Amino acid sequence: MLKQFLLTLSMLTLILAVNAANAQERKQIPDQRTVGTIPSTEDLEEITRLMQKYKKAWSTHDAVSLIALHSEDTEWMNAYGRIFQGRKSLQEFFEDRLFPGFPVSVSKREMDNLEVVSTRYIGSAVVVLHLFTNSERGESRNGNDASRRTHMHLVIAKSTGGWEVEHTAIFDVR
Repeated sequence: MLKQFLLTLSMLTLILAVNAANAQERKQIPDQRTVGTIPSTEDLEEITRLMQKYKKAWSTHDAVSLIALHSEDTEWMNAYGRIFQGRKSLQEFFEDRLFPGFPVSVSKREMDNLEVVSTRYIGSAVVVLHLFTNSERGESRNGNDASRRTHMHLVIAKSTGGWEVEHTAIFDVR
């Protein structure tokens, strides 16, 4: 019995080691991919416009325009685990804490460098975007890197008023 247990444990350890070896390195970005069925051309154009507006509002610290792209009951979590629920509290955070803490030039560079890792279409009314950027927003935790790698997951859903950001999760590569 003990011999069989040790053999099973050894096999599991080998499997986990092989799986770990296949994982991406911390700063390595996999090839961009799209999963699921792409919605209609009209929806795709609306999603593209939403993201253009998102990038412009973030780049210029325009909290009012940025909040208008979010659903009323949006949920937003930053890289430090701070969670904001609803437009009002999120707008206050943008206006009072986030945007005043950094020059507009930093936010503009973030959006200029923003890249898509993956786009996942879930049904015809939900899209999950995995994005990343390199930024000077705070120090890098990765050795001598001059920039900080930040990933974002945006859940965008189609509502009666069009496509809106429902949920945002931001995290750092450390």
